[in-house]
Amino acid sequence: NHIGVPLTLRKIKADTDIAVIEMGANHPGEIDFVCRIADPDAGLITNVGMAHLEGFGSFEGVVNTKTEMYRYLHSHSRPALVNAANPYLMKHSDETLDRYYAAGKNALVIGHLDGNDVNISVVWTDIAGHEYKVNTNLSGAYNLENVLAAITAGKYFGIADDLINKAIEGYVPSNQRSQYVKTERNEILVDLYNANPTSMKAATENMFRLKKENKVLILGDMFELGALSEQEHHLLLSRIKEMGFASVLLAGSNFYAFRQDFPFMFFEKTEDLAGYLKENLLSGAFILLKGSRGMKMEQVLVWL
Repeated sequence: NHIGVPLTLRKIKADTDIAVIEMGANHPGEIDFVCRIADPDAGLITNVGMAHLEGFGSFEGVVNTKTEMYRYLHSHSRPALVNAANPYLMKHSDETLDRYYAAGKNALVIGHLDGNDVNISVVWTDIAGHEYKVNTNLSGAYNLENVLAAITAGKYFGIADDLINKAIEGYVPSNQRSQYVKTERNEILVDLYNANPTSMKAATENMFRLKKENKVLILGDMFELGALSEQEHHLLLSRIKEMGFASVLLAGSNFYAFRQDFPFMFFEKTEDLAGYLKENLLSGAFILLKGSRGMKMEQVLVWL
């Protein structure tokens, strides 16, 4: 992050109007540090979840670190674009400076899902009462807030509504983040960049919500959870058991530790899972494939 942000800044050209700088963190103080490098004119936190707990120490540590951006912006009298539906973010916002979206009568943008398709459609309304519908190539109900965040950023920087919608509808994910893939045998929601308790909960609940037959979960371990790793893996398995999917296949030592406790298929290594699927090809399934980046779950994708 302290390397990537400066490298990104160096790529900004003289005729660039707007630069979007991604700031990641896995320990306290990191967001404040990169804010001092990038010196943002405005900022947006997409979400706070139970990620990198090993470095942050707790969920509260995640919130406090991410909202370092808010504190930097406020100290320079600059606005944050805040998801008003998120109480953890609202707690750190400044009503006199910030602009809001997703909830509240003064929100720049509010919206809701339209339909129950794999790729979401969003109906959104701006502060003037104008209503639009945008059809996306994004899978997962959890992407609603990301779409509203993108619309809000566009509105804040004066982008025309039709151009905002066109840009969102034209975006096709190709980086294995919430990516819908259709093979000769199956339909797959591929989400291999990262995995933590918050994103796993959202992804599995989205699978449960979708009206599809033969739904299958193929999940890999969640990394960097520290002392909470055992608890969070067990909690996720308990939730999945209640949902009643057609099949559940799990890879990694953290899941494998519970192989006697749940009626699922457990594999100690991703290679073992890939080998099983190579010999036992799935067909006609709607699959969620998700795991922490270190699990290299793309080894499994080739056999789906």
